[in-house]
Amino acid sequence: MKKNISKKLFLLGLAIFAISYLLPIDIFESYTSLRPTGLTSMFVCPIIGLIGLIFGIKDKDKLFIILNLLLILLLPIAMFVGHLI
Repeated sequence: MKKNISKKLFLLGLAIFAISYLLPIDIFESYTSLRPTGLTSMFVCPIIGLIGLIFGIKDKDKLFIILNLLLILLLPIAMFVGHLI
């Protein structure tokens, strides 16, 4: 069961990013000027990806090492895709 922790953390980070994409833009307006997708791609997903990366290295699971690295680099990837669109 402990072998699937990196997989579960990657799926959790992906689900949080997808949910934040569906939230209204001005939901955190009184707290910060960031949109929900910016908040999750800047703070939440890299932390979850880093923890998943540590467990992926511990389990020597190359697929989830790469996927958690992509989760850490979600902000530059999202900015690049947003620039292309």
